[in-house]
Order: sequence, then structure tokens, then C-alpha cells
Amino acid sequence: MFGITLSPIWQKNFSVLGGATGGMALFSIGIILYVKKPKLNLAVWMNTLSRTVFVPLVIFLVMMFFKVDRSVINMTTMTMGITVAAISTIFANQYKVAEQEMASTLFLSNIISIFSMGLIIVFLKI
Repeated sequence: MFGITLSPIWQKNFSVLGGATGGMALFSIGIILYVKKPKLNLAVWMNTLSRTVFVPLVIFLVMMFFKVDRSVINMTTMTMGITVAAISTIFANQYKVAEQEMASTLFLSNIISIFSMGLIIVFLKI
């Protein structure tokens, strides 16, 4: 990014770390959802729908309004539609704030993102 080239040893370290991150996130999601059984209420639905539907839609419209390059719009909209990250649930558990709601949001957003990501792919013709 700044014209700095990492040595192959450092590149390999970051590749290994990046490859393990997804697996660890899935593992932690499994543990969290086992401990905190999902309970769907209005707050969970609003949180999930705003994150998986509303945010990507708003980002898309704003970027279209400012005539951003189409490939950037596609990548950004797709990225914003990705399911809620496990880290928010981990922080909720650590600080004992809205633990049940975040675990439920994590669960529901994974289910809804299957459909919302599919719609984004079809709509944007990616």
C-alpha cells in the first residue's frame, strides 16, 4: 500500500494468520450459539435487517448518487452485506451487555445473509 514490500517470511506469517481467522470465527460462533440459544425479538430483527439489508442498500444508493465506479460499488455493497461479525458477540459476552441479543443477531444474520447476499449478487450481476 505504501510501496513497502514484505519479505517472504513475513508474507507467509500473515497468510497463515489470515487463513486461520475464518476458522476461528466459525468455531467461536458455534460455541457462542451453543451457550446462548437464539431468541428472536423485535430488537434482533431490526438489528439484523438493518445490517444485512438497509446498510447495503443505503451504501449502494449513496455511491450511485456520487457516480462511483461500478466495480467499487459492487465490491462495497457486497462487503456491507456480509453477515454480522462474531467479534460483536464476543465483546457483548465479555462486557455482559446485550449478550442474548447479539448472539441471536449473529444467528439470524447468518440465515438472512444467505438470501440477501444472493439478491445482491443477482441484482448487481456479479
